[in-house]
Amino acid sequence: MKKKLIILFAILLINAISTTFVYAQENSALHKTQSGIFIENSIYKKLCEIYSENYIETISQKEYEIITSSDLDEVKINEYYDPGTITRGSYFSSNAKTIRIVKNGNYITLMAAWKNVPNIKSYDVIAIRLDNVSLNGEFTFKQMYVSNGKLTASYDSYKQSFSNGFGSSFKVKNGSSLELSLTFMVSGSGKIYGSYQHASTTATLEESKKYTISHLGYGKVIKFNDNVKNKYDAMPGVDISF
Repeated sequence: MKKKLIILFAILLINAISTTFVYAQENSALHKTQSGIFIENSIYKKLCEIYSENYIETISQKEYEIITSSDLDEVKINEYYDPGTITRGSYFSSNAKTIRIVKNGNYITLMAAWKNVPNIKSYDVIAIRLDNVSLNGEFTFKQMYVSNGKLTASYDSYKQSFSNGFGSSFKVKNGSSLELSLTFMVSGSGKIYGSYQHASTTATLEESKKYTISHLGYGKVIKFNDNVKNKYDAMPGVDISF
């Protein structure tokens, strides 16, 4: 009888260990973002390649469901590095920062990232120009940065909407790993142009708001008033067909 009890206990112990091992395996295949979303490691890696780690760490559950509802293998980013090139693309890199525009179904994300901490931290502008494309709903601005070792997402900006696009003026935060994004839904058949302009000398909020959306502007998007435009760095823009 005692022997049978020992065997039964051994069987139960083995089952418990096996269950724990399987549970650990299943959970090790998941990544928990800072915002509390569980994502399969393979999908998390792919999303970080398309967007960025900071961006994915701070997305909402709703946004996660949107960006994973389409085939991620269909998301393409065409690069270009020469500011004077005739053929533009959906990704551009300068010595200081990068800018990209991502088309994921009808969900569009314009992203900019600094390679180092910018020296001037005043009011910058990030904006979109729509050509035969319509904005569906609202657009969302987000600024991501690391301060005191913690990743933070800020949604503070002054938004402006025009008949042919929209943009956000915002105060550059103190911190490292600085990234910016505009996200929105669209419909139609045309082109979407994106631009991020950094104030290379100090600019106020009021000065940053003095722009319209035009193909004659910086990055073919942001046309500042003449008394303001020299404050900004005239970084080339990106575009994508929709």
